[in-house]
Amino acid sequence: MSSIATITTSIAKVRSDLDPEWLEPDTRMRADLGLTSIDLLNVLALVTQSIGKKIMYEPLLLPEGKPRAELTIGELAAFVDDNLDAAEPDVVAM
Repeated sequence: MSSIATITTSIAKVRSDLDPEWLEPDTRMRADLGLTSIDLLNVLALVTQSIGKKIMYEPLLLPEGKPRAELTIGELAAFVDDNLDAAEPDVVAM
C-alpha cells in the first residue's frame, strides 16, 4: 500500500465521516478536515502500525522547535517515504 493510501485509510479510521476516496495529497489536515491534535496523533499511530516501523515525527511536526500550523496529506506521505529507511528511534524510559 502506498503512503498516501495508508494515510487516507488511517484518517478514515479516525474520522469515520470522511471517505478516503475524497482525500487528496493537498488536503489540509486541520483546515480542510478539521482534525484536532489528538486526531493527528491517532492518525500517526495508525500509520506507524500499518507500516510496521517507528518513525520520529518531531522534525515534521515541530520544525525549528515550533508547532507546525498546518500539514497536508502529501507532506505527511513524503515525510513517511523519506524516513522509511531511517534507523528507528531509540525508546527512552521516563
